[in-house]
Amino acid sequence: QPSAAATQTLPLVVESAMAARARADAGERAREQAISEWDQRAAEAREHELSLRERALAERVLAREESLLRRAEQAELELKAERERAARREAELEAALPALGGLPSCQ
Repeated sequence: QPSAAATQTLPLVVESAMAARARADAGERAREQAISEWDQRAAEAREHELSLRERALAERVLAREESLLRRAEQAELELKAERERAARREAELEAALPALGGLPSCQ
């Protein structure tokens, strides 16, 4: 038969073991919670980074479109100026024709 001391210490040992097990379980749950929170933060960071990349890409595309639009507007102004110069030269030539005796004949 177990001694009186062993009978009295057995419940303490069992209680201590159960408390240790409870602390280990709580530690494991806290670890799993920390991992879950870290995973969530990492996912949010990746999503934010992707959003920043998309925004940067959109800004580059917009800047390129604006540049192309400015170039097209400049080309349009240059074409308009060239047409005006051509119209002036044509008017000058038409005005000079009578003084030159008209168009040369094709003989």
